[in-house]
Amino acid sequence: MVAGGSGMAPLLSMLTELTQKKDRRPVTVIFGARTREELYHMDRLKGLCDLSAQAEFVPVVEEAGHAWSGETGRVTDAIARMGNLRGYDAYLCGPPPMVDAVRELVVQLGVREANVYFDAFVPTGVVQPSLTTG
Repeated sequence: MVAGGSGMAPLLSMLTELTQKKDRRPVTVIFGARTREELYHMDRLKGLCDLSAQAEFVPVVEEAGHAWSGETGRVTDAIARMGNLRGYDAYLCGPPPMVDAVRELVVQLGVREANVYFDAFVPTGVVQPSLTTG
């Protein structure tokens, strides 16, 4: 699972359900933000992952300060360090540029295109071009 910004909300819901059902599938939750202050629900995410020996939580901060000891850079940097992802599913939520970059990378690392599920969140006030023709 990979989230950026408000994209963590739906993935947090999915992680909560997996934990409640005691699902044994291994899960890595990568949460990216520009700054440490933009990460939210950290205690809840850590707590859910601690409940399952199969779940790992990886917060990633682009602009890390001296007090940050976690992953730094973009979420794609953390994913690239994971190596071969053949046999995995990918669930992505967040800003369209992040979702697009992660989709491309996970497929390169072995995730089948059919096993990539995503929802790109557009910030409020951004007008998207119409998909319908007049």
